[in-house]
Amino acid sequence: MTTAPVPAVKIEGVSKRYGRTLALDNVSFEVPPGELFALLGPNGAGKTTLLHILCTILRPDSGKALINGTDIIKNPVEGRRNLGIAALMSSRIRSKAAATSASCSRSRASTTVSPSTRT
Repeated sequence: MTTAPVPAVKIEGVSKRYGRTLALDNVSFEVPPGELFALLGPNGAGKTTLLHILCTILRPDSGKALINGTDIIKNPVEGRRNLGIAALMSSRIRSKAAATSASCSRSRASTTVSPSTRT
C-alpha cells in the first residue's frame, strides 16, 4: 500500500472578513506536488486576500493553510521557506502586480513577476 503524497498547498475552510465584507467564505482546495495552479476570478473574488494569507501577510479568521504539510498559521517562517509565487498580470494592471509582488517580497516569500509585466 502506498501513501498519498503531501499536497504542495492545502487550504481547508479558510474564511476572512474585512468588517462586514466577507472576502473568503470557507475556501478549500489542494494542489498536488509538481502541479501548476492558477488562481483566477473576477475583481473582489478574494484572490489577493488568499495570496496574502499564503504569504503570511494576513491571518485568516478561520481555517487552515498548509504548504508542503507545514501549517503556515502556526509556523509562518517554515511555511515561507517552502513558498514560491509567480504573478503574471496583464499590462492593464501593472501597478497591482507590482504592489502584490512587493507585498510578498517583504514577507520573504519567493515572488517572481514575469518580465512582460515590469515597468
